Amino acid sequence: GWERDHYIMGFNIQLVSAFLDSHWARSQILRTAQFAAATVSGLLESASPDVASKLIAVSSKISGARVILRLMDDIPILVYNLSSIKRDASVPERAADILVSLANQLYYPVEHTAWAADQGLLPVQSSRFWLLSNILWMVSLVISLTQTLVTLFTLTHKLRVMRRKGAFSDDTSRQAGFDTLRGQLLQALASAADLMLAIHWMPSGFPGAGCLGTLGMGVFGLISSSIGLYKMVLSSKR
Repeated sequence: GWERDHYIMGFNIQLVSAFLDSHWARSQILRTAQFAAATVSGLLESASPDVASKLIAVSSKISGARVILRLMDDIPILVYNLSSIKRDASVPERAADILVSLANQLYYPVEHTAWAADQGLLPVQSSRFWLLSNILWMVSLVISLTQTLVTLFTLTHKLRVMRRKGAFSDDTSRQAGFDTLRGQLLQALASAADLMLAIHWMPSGFPGAGCLGTLGMGVFGLISSSIGLYKMVLSSKR
């Protein structure tokens, strides 16, 4: 009766509704759709240029919608940044966390300024602020990726030692360790994919700028977006 009414084709409608009601989930879904459209556009550039052109236009419109949605993200990001700094971490780790949080926080007002300039609301050159926002994103990604790689190296070494010594108390603790390792691997892959995008969007003359093309941009964006969406879905089920 009542319980069955909340399931359609095996999906719990309440869980799906709660997930879609989250601002961050919607943003991640839109990001995934944006790069999925770009990927298909890249695949069809030769075979069907007209369709490819329409899909890249759709991708651009979704990107614009996400920029508008981020106009309201400053305070939520500030709360997240303050909570993400590890109080018991070493000095280098805390310094890295603070730099990432600062870059992430500054990204939003810089992007807002670029958007407002594009709309003719501010008498400034928008391209400078779009560039600055991309640089801030790149700084955040480089530091975050470095942190993740260090964590991966440390965790891999620890798991090898524990396995060799038979130090796992049970299968559950061993699985928890490897689940953490998998999560870090996915995070490294997502950050690396996003870093490729940030480099691609740098101005001409920067090493690697414009190197991806529509298909490459779509694929790398789809990789990072899909990982982010996957992690969000897993988190919502806990």
